[in-house]
Amino acid sequence: MKYRQLNIDKTGVERDMKNKDDQLTELMDEYNNLYKDSAQQYREAHIKVETTKAAIEDLGRYAGALDKAIMKYHTLKMEEINRILAELWRNAYQGTDVDTIRIASDGEGKGNRVYNYRVVMVKQDTEMDMRGRCSAGQKVLASIVIRLALAECFGTNCGLIALDEPTTNLDQQNIKGLAESLSQIIQSRRKQANFQLLVITHDEQFLREMNCADYTDVYWRVGRDVKQESYIERQNIAEVT
Repeated sequence: MKYRQLNIDKTGVERDMKNKDDQLTELMDEYNNLYKDSAQQYREAHIKVETTKAAIEDLGRYAGALDKAIMKYHTLKMEEINRILAELWRNAYQGTDVDTIRIASDGEGKGNRVYNYRVVMVKQDTEMDMRGRCSAGQKVLASIVIRLALAECFGTNCGLIALDEPTTNLDQQNIKGLAESLSQIIQSRRKQANFQLLVITHDEQFLREMNCADYTDVYWRVGRDVKQESYIERQNIAEVT
């Protein structure tokens, strides 16, 4: 009976040993598959984490520097635009009620990356919005000189300025001032190879005030014949000036 009991106990012990061997085999497989190179894997993962953190910090510094650079560029360009705008306005506007005009920018949002722009007129260091306070002629003149100022700042590599009936709603004094301003711009940029000024106008006196004969030899006249059919003719600028 004792022998049989020992055999029974032996069988149980062997079964437990077999289970333990199976568990050990599974653990060894798991170790070989997952944990054998864990030190190297941890090292590589740690390097990735640290380099990612360093890259994020660098990107944060870069983004901050870029944001400051954009704001600085915006400030410098606004100063340049308003400087040219003031010069053009003083040369073109013949009235005394407005000393100059400028573009005001009001920042909004995080980092002042969004701006609201408005045109203000200045009289004795006092600024007022032009909207609702200026005449039709002043509006036309302001829109023209603003476009010219923007072209001066941003059109260096694309020197094309096109004006369609620029003298509309302008009196004779302001027409003369605008013509002189355009003449000055042509003088300063005529050495630029790609500079072109296109003017569509019915006002031949305006062309004379611009001294067009100093810059070109011909112009294109658009009209209608007796049959009311349109025609375009190339003519000598001397006929106008």
